[in-house]
Amino acid sequence: PEQVAKPADVKVPLQGHFANQDDWCTPAAVDGFEAALKKAGKQAEIHRYDAGHGFVNEQREPVHVAVE
Repeated sequence: PEQVAKPADVKVPLQGHFANQDDWCTPAAVDGFEAALKKAGKQAEIHRYDAGHGFVNEQREPVHVAVE
């Protein structure tokens, strides 16, 4: 996430949805991003799912996981 959004630059409350089996945005990267957001005093709600990268993309049937 640091390559996509620098915690200090976040200007609105953030809600993030991440996959626990993601090899691009790994759980360790999410942990670091979440910690950096907290350190920067930013409001964030982080959700994690037992799924792989792109799990919310309905067009990618091999990885899609319906989330309720």
